[in-house]
Amino acid sequence: MTIKWLKSRKFPEKEVYLLGSHYKVDKAKELGCDVFIEDRCENALDLFSAGFKVLLIDCYYNRMPLPKGIIRVKNWDEIHGEIIKFYREK
Repeated sequence: MTIKWLKSRKFPEKEVYLLGSHYKVDKAKELGCDVFIEDRCENALDLFSAGFKVLLIDCYYNRMPLPKGIIRVKNWDEIHGEIIKFYREK
């Protein structure tokens, strides 16, 4: 479903990784990620601390205060908008 949505919104053809691990920093570094989409607050904080741009998908279980720089998003349209904004600013 995710890949179909990305294609319908004309995201660049890239590989999508769905990681089962809680610690994702090493994989993000290995892949050379620019932006990381996450739903677990602890992972988001780890990734942000390692220097990654993090989009945190808003869920009832992650509604704690966040450091400035982690962006809370509600849906794929907001994710798309934040990624476009990121690359325009880059």
